[in-house]
Amino acid sequence: MDEIKRYMKFRSVNRKLEQKVIKWLDYLYTNRQVLNEEIVLNSDLSVELRKDLAIKVHLESLQQVKLFNDCETNLLIELVNIFAQNFFQIIFCFR
Repeated sequence: MDEIKRYMKFRSVNRKLEQKVIKWLDYLYTNRQVLNEEIVLNSDLSVELRKDLAIKVHLESLQQVKLFNDCETNLLIELVNIFAQNFFQIIFCFR
C-alpha cells in the first residue's frame, strides 16, 4: 500500500482520487487478502479507477507531445483510455 501511495504522490494524483483508490485497495486487502501491489494496480482496480489513474498519470505527458498540441482534452482522454499502457511506451520514444 505504501508503494501505491508513493506512486500517486509522485504522479500528483489529486486527494479525492487518491482516497478512492486507497479505499478500494483497503477493501480488497480486507476481503480478498491481496498481497502483490503491482497486481492490484494492473488488474484489481475497477475499470473506472484504472481509467481515472491513467488519465491523471498520462494526460499531462501526452499534452507535451507536439503531435497532440492542438487536440482537445476530451480527445486526449479518449486516447489515454484506449491505448493505456502500450501506447505510452511508443509516445515516449518520440519525445
